[in-house]
Amino acid sequence: MKNVYLLLSLISVVLLTNCTEEYESTVTFQDVNGKIKIIDNNTLNRNEQNNYSFIFQKNDNSQILKFEAIQNEKSLISKMFLKRNETWMPISELKINTEKNSQKIMNSAVIDLANSLKKRFDKEQIVSIVSIIENIPKLLYDKLDNEDYYQNDNLAIFYHTGAFKSVWRSYENNSENCQCGIYESSLDGKSPFFCAEDKPVRAEVAFEFIENISTTKRYFGKKFTPRKTYDYLDNFSGEIISLSTVDIILRNEFKEFWLEDLSESERASLISARNERKVSSSNLNSISRENINKLRPWDPECYLYGADQGGDCGCCNNYSGPCYFCHLGCYMHDQACEDCGWGCGPTCVSGPC
Repeated sequence: MKNVYLLLSLISVVLLTNCTEEYESTVTFQDVNGKIKIIDNNTLNRNEQNNYSFIFQKNDNSQILKFEAIQNEKSLISKMFLKRNETWMPISELKINTEKNSQKIMNSAVIDLANSLKKRFDKEQIVSIVSIIENIPKLLYDKLDNEDYYQNDNLAIFYHTGAFKSVWRSYENNSENCQCGIYESSLDGKSPFFCAEDKPVRAEVAFEFIENISTTKRYFGKKFTPRKTYDYLDNFSGEIISLSTVDIILRNEFKEFWLEDLSESERASLISARNERKVSSSNLNSISRENINKLRPWDPECYLYGADQGGDCGCCNNYSGPCYFCHLGCYMHDQACEDCGWGCGPTCVSGPC
């Protein structure tokens, strides 16, 4: 494992020193340009055990990452490796029972994998890995025909990508546990696996959605205008992007607005208003300041959406009790699921945003 850490540290130096200064308050991924080499793909025997693997190599032909998937009638086992000193070092492994496969089970499996990865890799190492695997699904799509691409063994890479990006979000949001919300288009096989927070969306759609939030919401008469987020989305106009990166930029801009544009008394008033809805006013004065602080959402982005309870729009991963984590992807999902349609998951609770 020490060899893996050394390799990731070397990659981190290259990637992180090239990060754009324009968004220095957040972490954006720097593409590692390369190509895919399929080294085993038994497409002719799909009814039997299938061994599938590929190698990602940089444009100078140096090999960095290998992915393997073995599928039979009952299970799908996938593994990811990084290369160090001519040796492939395992970094991620996931076993799926295909007989009991469901979106809920897959989300739980990805969260479990993410939490285990977080115990092994620090933030810079995670960013390095995500920078490598971020574009691999597209490279595979360009390499394979449509039928082969949408086989389970090929799509297993999405589970590992989701897990690593969940760890990245956890580090960025200073959250103890990794999160992976249900992405509605994965429920019926219309899409490969994504966490809701990584939902692919067109840049102009995200721009319009965020602009609507900025236009309609006020904080003591003050308007939040996320200019860096707008600039980022303008740069990718016409392209499909991941909401994770957009959310991190938006989150950091709102934190700046929260701390710099709102006075301490205004922030305290917003916090107090949220807390009073959690306990009766007669009991509020008897609760210690320490416990009062525990009542409010710890995630400042929750105030952007006005989410303080688990069932509020924008809150992720719980439908009852206080809200502790919010995300742009969850807010967009909740707004689309106000009436709990076909793709909204079994625990959806209807209600307006």
